[in-house]
Amino acid sequence: MTDHWALYIDVEGFGSKWNETDMDAFRGINALMEGIFRVGTYCYPEPPDRLFAHQFGDAFLIVSDFHETLLDRAALIGIALMRQLLSVGETTKCAMDEGHLSDVANCYADPIRKQYNRGHIDVGAGLMTITPVMGTALIRTSALQKHVHGPLFVLRKALAGRLSSAFHLRELPETDLLSLNWVRGEPPGLNELQEMACLSLSAEEDRLDQLASYIESSPGLSHEWREN
Repeated sequence: MTDHWALYIDVEGFGSKWNETDMDAFRGINALMEGIFRVGTYCYPEPPDRLFAHQFGDAFLIVSDFHETLLDRAALIGIALMRQLLSVGETTKCAMDEGHLSDVANCYADPIRKQYNRGHIDVGAGLMTITPVMGTALIRTSALQKHVHGPLFVLRKALAGRLSSAFHLRELPETDLLSLNWVRGEPPGLNELQEMACLSLSAEEDRLDQLASYIESSPGLSHEWREN
């Protein structure tokens, strides 16, 4: 099975903001959800460029429709979404890798599968909700994120040769990972993607100031991002 590129993006600090009295925790996840919707709807609405996105708590997995030798499009989407959240005062962590996804509903136990096929799963008077997708695209990207902390865009070193020189990468010590600089620079095609998707376009100086403000309000955050 041919691997597709995948981005796993989660909102930093979601759990610490969660409570049942206001919507503050949803600012980041709503911005991420809407950003993905806009990119997929306005920039890549049809095959072979269309996107598939799946929510897992405060994170989204975005997967391409087909294998792509060059990974620039995936990097541009990740950068655009990370900058979009920064514009509303939130930060994210993004991991890029390759893999595939499958609909695994037919692998579930008979009682679950029979109910799922009719649209909902009753658990007595309650309900069970499931996300019937699984595969290496999810497993690999989510695993990468466990190795780093803070608002980083990470990928395996093995993928570096499939990104153009417009993207600036640095090694992360004691790992087999690279950090892609999502804060500085304007890689070719990024502004066009942001404009088509109606996403925020900000000056580099403003992004650096916003990140500095975020880090000052998060004293326990790792310093890995500082040289990003």
